Amino acid sequence: MGISINNKIFLKKVLHFLHQIKDIPSEKREEFIDKINCDKKFKTKVGETIMLLIDKINDYSKADYLGKLFAASINGQIDYNTFLKLSNIIDKSYAPDLGHLINVYEGKIKDVDDIHQDTLYNLGVLTNLGISGQTFTYQRDEKIPNKKNQFKINNYGKLIVELILLTENNTNS
Repeated sequence: MGISINNKIFLKKVLHFLHQIKDIPSEKREEFIDKINCDKKFKTKVGETIMLLIDKINDYSKADYLGKLFAASINGQIDYNTFLKLSNIIDKSYAPDLGHLINVYEGKIKDVDDIHQDTLYNLGVLTNLGISGQTFTYQRDEKIPNKKNQFKINNYGKLIVELILLTENNTNS
């Protein structure tokens, strides 16, 4: 019975993944298939890697995210290695935390609390700019240094926002 449940869950994740690549034009699909068919090792590696990634993830929304990234790879927006790096970030994340990236992307990092900034930094989607030297007032006349890490979104974070999160928000609207 446990195997049956695991198979159903895996199948549902595969369906979520495949749903994201359904709109890719047939020419792009054929180009990608030709590319992987030219190298038998690459062909095996791509198929096995995708199955391992899908099996490993713990959230159906992550299967959607992986599908969007794979679609971007097929469309030539990112290369296969970038797909793998971004997939690793998705796998390690708690999916709702990624939503905070939109605020950072839009320049509203102050709207993202310190815990989420640290989490996103640890995922590898933010760059640490160092510690600020700003001060804040603790009491009326007492100024205390506000030694806080400053972050900005990096290229991996931008790709996740542009290829996954913004498209997700557009389809939910």
